[in-house]
Amino acid sequence: MEHSKDGIVLVPGVHDALSALIAVSAGLDTLFLSGAALHATRLGRPDIGLLTLSELVDATCRIKERTTCTLIVDADTGYGGIQNLARTVHLLERAGADLIQIEDQQGIKPTTQLLERPVAPAEEMEDRIKAALDARRCPRMKISARTDALPQHGLSAAIERACRYAEAGADFVFVQSIRTEEEASEVSQSLSPLCPLVIHLPDPQRGLGGGISHLGRAGFRFGLVPHLLFETSVTGLRAAIEKIPGTAPIPDLATILRGDMRL
Repeated sequence: MEHSKDGIVLVPGVHDALSALIAVSAGLDTLFLSGAALHATRLGRPDIGLLTLSELVDATCRIKERTTCTLIVDADTGYGGIQNLARTVHLLERAGADLIQIEDQQGIKPTTQLLERPVAPAEEMEDRIKAALDARRCPRMKISARTDALPQHGLSAAIERACRYAEAGADFVFVQSIRTEEEASEVSQSLSPLCPLVIHLPDPQRGLGGGISHLGRAGFRFGLVPHLLFETSVTGLRAAIEKIPGTAPIPDLATILRGDMRL
């Protein structure tokens, strides 16, 4: 049973088989394999593009081995050029991914985790989408196209890009960094006639501040809550460690992950 609210499915982020199994045991049938959470839990590093395709495929296999969930997988920019992206889609589909998310960030990411990450030309992302669609074996496996243009280029530019991605054949489009109800409304008016929408929700109960149900009626199909489970597990770890006598004060998570960035 999908945990939906008037058409929008709330999708928590998971990072391993155990977190997925716990979510499924609570009746959540659609989960999101978060790249940021995988970077933190597998590598102990921020989300700066260090995760490999084999590590992502392995995590996908482990989750699908233990659950029958619908799994949305964060495939970043596709792990290389167009041919690499096609292989990424093929391997993730074979591993059990039900929806693969690709993004229009530049292939080589900055060495720090930034909210405003540079985006590739829209034409390059259109080629990524077409390559992903050509690579999939079964049309039941869907492709979601995410744009990260909003912080640097504004909402109008992000919507224009998302329209192009829908026209290129993406099954879903996702404008990242929507922060307000007004922005969500503009995205819905422009994009919901073209294809179903994905949105990042900071709060699974309040949404962007005005609740959840109206987002479903506005064409948003999936509401991703990517960091809730991961951040809650980190809070639990900190609390448990702080009970051990003589432990030093624990820095915040961003400081821990940055640490010594030498590889």
